[in-house]
Amino acid sequence: LDTTDFQHRLTNNNTPTLVMGVLNVTPDSFSDGGQFLDTKSAVCHALRMA
Repeated sequence: LDTTDFQHRLTNNNTPTLVMGVLNVTPDSFSDGGQFLDTKSAVCHALRMA
């Protein structure tokens, strides 16, 4: 998914969001215990979420 396609999906009201995932990568995250602080693990987890 390139940036242009992603931006179009966010602003196109004809295709509503069906599923959304939030990946919190802040060190004080209470939900994941800071598992995804480094770039590689955050990207890998984001791809699994997609």
